[in-house]
Amino acid sequence: MFGKKKKGDAQPTVAQAGANITPDVVEQIRVMPERFYLAPRSRSNKTFLVVGVVVIVVGLLTAVALAFWKFGPAPAEQETVSPGSPSVTPTPEVVATPAGEPSAVPTITPTIEPTVAPTDAPSPSPTPSGPSGASDEDNDGLTLDEERLYTTQPAVSDSDGDSYSDGAEIRKGYSPRDPSGRTLVADGLFTAAATTGGFRWAFPAAWLAQESTEGGLATVRLDTKTGETIIAERHPMSGLPTLLQRWGNPPVQEFSANGVVGARSADAIPRYYFVAPDKSAVVAITYAAGSSPSFSTTFAAIIGTFRWEP
Repeated sequence: MFGKKKKGDAQPTVAQAGANITPDVVEQIRVMPERFYLAPRSRSNKTFLVVGVVVIVVGLLTAVALAFWKFGPAPAEQETVSPGSPSVTPTPEVVATPAGEPSAVPTITPTIEPTVAPTDAPSPSPTPSGPSGASDEDNDGLTLDEERLYTTQPAVSDSDGDSYSDGAEIRKGYSPRDPSGRTLVADGLFTAAATTGGFRWAFPAAWLAQESTEGGLATVRLDTKTGETIIAERHPMSGLPTLLQRWGNPPVQEFSANGVVGARSADAIPRYYFVAPDKSAVVAITYAAGSSPSFSTTFAAIIGTFRWEP
């Protein structure tokens, strides 16, 4: 009964078994559904397939997440500001545009229009183009340097309003700042002084005067504020030909002012010669002005103050 079934033994069917059972017993027998006596189907292949698909999907999602985390945009950092500290607006980083690539065009246009229309005027040069110190803006006979020296108005030819131009007054020895007729010396613009050369004269008080008797030659030197000089030299009368020869024998013209007789050169260099009353000496006054003299009117005023000592 409990031994191993032989290969040739066949199991009786239900119909055959029922033929040997009484009808009362047959009614009590119930045939079990087929699922209870059939062998269960194998599900191992489906399980492995589902698990494999899940693993692949999870791997793909993980790879996408890692790629997004590594190469995606970094989260904006928020700077914490402590209470009471001043707020600081971050300065946007300026990124240089590579050569050959178009730069970004701003999308915001200015709402304020310029009130001054552009002109075609040339750009200013590095060197100021204003008037030079030797220019005469108001045509009164005074350069800009002389206007500064006498504190007169560069754009007004008659600063004191006395109907005489500033240059004309200075040439005659009068102050251009005082309509009452005060002289340059009385107004403090000139300084009158006696020299070792045996003469007196007056010159701007702002200038430096230096005297020397080196080599037996009496010399007075006036230094202006612009580097120009006025030099007065006393020579013996016998040395006048040598002096003129040293200067190239310039042509001279007779000159007389305020009772003083002399001569002046007719070339481009302003130079005056004053002969002593006893004809024993001559004083040569030279204005080393350069190519653009700034104190021609002042030099004429100085010459007008020349006097021999008694």
